[in-house]
Amino acid sequence: MVIPFPNRKLAAILILSAIAVSYFCLPAMADARIATSSQVFFEKNGEPYNDSVSFTVTCYGFTYTYTDPDFRKYLSGEYDKRAPGSDNQTEVFSYSATVDHYGDEIFEPFYLNYRVIDYCSLCGETGGKKFEMDNVGDTPIPNCSRRVNLVYLERETDVCRLNTNETRECFEKESELKAQGRESCDQYLEKYDKKSQYPPDTKTV
Repeated sequence: MVIPFPNRKLAAILILSAIAVSYFCLPAMADARIATSSQVFFEKNGEPYNDSVSFTVTCYGFTYTYTDPDFRKYLSGEYDKRAPGSDNQTEVFSYSATVDHYGDEIFEPFYLNYRVIDYCSLCGETGGKKFEMDNVGDTPIPNCSRRVNLVYLERETDVCRLNTNETRECFEKESELKAQGRESCDQYLEKYDKKSQYPPDTKTV
């Protein structure tokens, strides 16, 4: 992605080559912002650019709720992206940051729940020169991965703990035992009959 500067005498270009995101903390609550550590890489003429860059990424699309009949389609990604400038597109996500050198780290949670993004734009400033680029992609986080060892907050004690290989093995065994327990208990389930009489608190789910 080539970003030309307004000053034509300077043949400088910047390339936003990648933003690598790796999660380092997983909060123990639903629909929460997940902490991230992101490395940002700008390049100039194909080489790492080590000067300070202030930039903003803005994404356009629309927001939805779970009352929307198509919300499952949005969650699964079965949605045709609309071209920039289409009807009903609004700004749904934006963040700004400043990096001081190639591969500098930022901490943006990238909270994208309930947002359908059609495209994003990029603008910024470096060395007193401004740059901008439309339609740089349909997500502000093109490359991301979850770290193997997760740190989580134990709310009862307010202590952060780190998963280990032994922790994962124990959880796997626990899941297997629970599955076996469910299978052994399922034999006692009674088939529901709509014509039969059941206690008042009986209900179907």
